[in-house]
Amino acid sequence: MSFIKTGKFKPALFLLLFLATVSCGSKPTCKTCQNTRTTSGTGTSNQAAKTPAFNESSKAPQSSNLPEVPTFQLQLEHQDILHDHQLTRLNIFQYLDSKSIGREILDFYQSHLDHIQADIRFLLNKIQDPTLFNDKDFNDKDISNQLLLKLKADHITASKAWKLLKAKSKIANWTSMRKLAFSKYDSNPKKRKTGLLIDAASMFQHLRLTNSLTPKKLEFFELGLTQNQKTVFRVMCIYMYLVSNNVDSLTKLNDGSDFTDYKNLKLVHIGEYPNSPLASQLLGDFGLRYDDMLLYPNIGYVYGGHTKDKVCRGLDCSSLISDIFDLQYRVTTATIAKAATQQIQLPNEINKPSQKLTKYPNLVAELHDKFETLMTPTSSKRKLAELKLGDVLNWNAGYGGNRSHVVFFIKQLTDSSCIVFEATRSDDKDYEGIMFRKLNITKEPLQFVLRAKSHTSQNSD
Repeated sequence: MSFIKTGKFKPALFLLLFLATVSCGSKPTCKTCQNTRTTSGTGTSNQAAKTPAFNESSKAPQSSNLPEVPTFQLQLEHQDILHDHQLTRLNIFQYLDSKSIGREILDFYQSHLDHIQADIRFLLNKIQDPTLFNDKDFNDKDISNQLLLKLKADHITASKAWKLLKAKSKIANWTSMRKLAFSKYDSNPKKRKTGLLIDAASMFQHLRLTNSLTPKKLEFFELGLTQNQKTVFRVMCIYMYLVSNNVDSLTKLNDGSDFTDYKNLKLVHIGEYPNSPLASQLLGDFGLRYDDMLLYPNIGYVYGGHTKDKVCRGLDCSSLISDIFDLQYRVTTATIAKAATQQIQLPNEINKPSQKLTKYPNLVAELHDKFETLMTPTSSKRKLAELKLGDVLNWNAGYGGNRSHVVFFIKQLTDSSCIVFEATRSDDKDYEGIMFRKLNITKEPLQFVLRAKSHTSQNSD
């Protein structure tokens, strides 16, 4: 595979053609293809986005003891927002590479892509002979059916464990466990959206029934997946390796290799194993358990995640801001809102050492030192045309926003829309990871806008 080289951006021609083919496939998403897309929130969705990725019962024959698996459906990548405006990815990357803050964002994005591909290569290399899973007898003893049973069993475990972790663990851990069980949890089972484990079973069954479980076909298949489905693919690969070695969890693997490599995967969030007898009993044979840790595959986004000891294993929207600006403290949408409000309303007070304006004085002080506030909900409004590359757009529910989120402004598209850079995911699986997407400010008006002082003079268009 060819990758983006920052500063000398030369994407592989076949990959660009592949993306164009996906964008103009049987379910059109662009204006020239009878566009059915509508904008909402910070991203885009279309009619296809309202259909769950895996929404039908499998027609494949199964033993009565095997779980029913939803049918896998390869969906369009709804985050590809440049096609509507006759811009190519290359235009945007060239634009970013021409400016200081743009190069910092591009470097971060390049590193993220490299991490994804390094992890995928590692996982595919671990599965030395995926053709073993191409059996078609559909009985309980088949290795492929063993995999389906294991995924189903761990899905049941994850469904119970996330509530336990919610009461006893950090937010990144229990939200990651819930993501394995449900993309969206609802007390009504009919309204729940399947999580990574069931989706991995769906993907595996699709590959099995189409005779695609070969090294080359798996590598090609992964190229066409959405960000969310790349996470599903990673989960599937880990479980294929577990089952092929006849073990229940990563802890029990004994194949003679240095399996601690799994801890070193770039995008696997390491969660703490809950210290309680109930948790030990429940998660003892959980596939993604490794000694006293729980490993959560992701594609860059982990709610509550952040870079630790200069290692990024998945982060959220706030952590992305902290990382790219190299902030000493991890910001949140609430602290950004607080700092911006103080800077506008109390400009003569914020630098007084005795003035304790927040319970996070050091963090807010750093934000005051590095950023100037251009807009708050109570200040004069800003138009997109006034914004510059690298400006921070922040929303916080506590200050009247529809939700809490923060993104980088990249480039204006129309009077009411722009391209942003963010870390995010959606419950309906339309988008996930670290990406460039379209923001429609008609439905989500700007709330807080900040600009780094270091980029004020050097960032003009």
